[in-house]
Amino acid sequence: YRADPRVPDAAYELAMTYYDRSPRFELDQTDTERAITQFELFMTRYPNHPLFFEGQERIEELRGKLARKRYAAGSQYQLRGYAEAAALTFASVFDDYYDTDWADDALVAASRAYVLFADQSIPDRRPERLRLAIEMYDRLIQIFPESPLVKEAEEVYRTAAQRLENLESQQE
Repeated sequence: YRADPRVPDAAYELAMTYYDRSPRFELDQTDTERAITQFELFMTRYPNHPLFFEGQERIEELRGKLARKRYAAGSQYQLRGYAEAAALTFASVFDDYYDTDWADDALVAASRAYVLFADQSIPDRRPERLRLAIEMYDRLIQIFPESPLVKEAEEVYRTAAQRLENLESQQE
């Protein structure tokens, strides 16, 4: 019944069923991802619908939940001493969820994890990993200059820059 005037409302309600089934962030997020997909389909098909902007808000909320879950995974890697996995996971939070509240947290955490990863690395690989830590800081400053985490990030940056300078002076 594609011509039925209730089809857009039904499409929105389908998205809402998955939204309502979306669990807290610690659990499997399959329904969260399905909700995002359904809201995106609704918004693509019915851009002039009165619920369009509400659908956008729901997507933002659900993306925040996915970002929080991935950030928590990075924290678990870091807690277990897997600095490389933590750094890559935190960086992926920013890469995939740059528009969420977790993006600046992820950049600071990635920078911190890259410094730790450099400490755990063989001497030849340390400079590369310290440069990645500095790169995460640079991203934070460029994209989120007003972030409340800038001071914390500056401390991590100073540590990384000083260690990199020491390594480079040792190589000369």
